[in-house]
Amino acid sequence: MKRLFAICMLMLISSYSLSQGLYLGGGVEKAEFIAEYDTSTEMEIATVNIGYDFNQYLGIEAQASTGLTEGKWPYFTVGACGPDNCNADTSVDSIVGAYATGTFLLGDRVSITGKAGYASTRGSIDLNTNNSESRLDQNGLSYGAGINFRLLPKSDIQLSYMRTSFSDNDENMDYLERLGIHFIYHF
Repeated sequence: MKRLFAICMLMLISSYSLSQGLYLGGGVEKAEFIAEYDTSTEMEIATVNIGYDFNQYLGIEAQASTGLTEGKWPYFTVGACGPDNCNADTSVDSIVGAYATGTFLLGDRVSITGKAGYASTRGSIDLNTNNSESRLDQNGLSYGAGINFRLLPKSDIQLSYMRTSFSDNDENMDYLERLGIHFIYHF
């Protein structure tokens, strides 16, 4: 009897996990780099994410992003560059991250997702005043949350917020914030 119960439970758990499965998504985000002295620059980026939900609560996700527009930095502290004579063009070449995800269901069609992991950001900072370009190479803890709205049986729209805190602060950047909208398809 115990063996039959264990087999039934294993079949139930594995069938439920398989019904959660793989998902693929993409979207656009408004990204903002925040540097020391509360200076910032904004730009738009495109993001693709692929993930796997082990069950309705836990999963993993990988994200890759690239810049769509450049940002203007009104003030950036590099050497002799000061607030009146420095204007920097910033761009994102790539943001790559890996996350553990947790989901809390609010109903049949709405859920909240939390993410925590690590992200690597690559880009460039072009100082127009002295024709020098600096490579942006930052890594750090990345975390955020999103709210998912089920449109169709296998399709969601997700509104998300992500923040990456930079551990290597060579370019005087403290963190990156992203606010986005994504379309997600569950296989």
